[in-house]
Amino acid sequence: MNQYGTLQLITFQLAEEEYGIDILKVEKIQRMKEISLTKAPQAEEYIEGIVN
Repeated sequence: MNQYGTLQLITFQLAEEEYGIDILKVEKIQRMKEISLTKAPQAEEYIEGIVN
């Protein structure tokens, strides 16, 4: 909490879920560039791919 007794959060979305982290615990924010996924042969249906 900050000096005013409020909690500030950094929020982000991962898949369909939204998460929040206390801003005082964050060291750095780094934006991700668009990445391309490579399909993995015989992978389970829930695996979208792998990053090279």
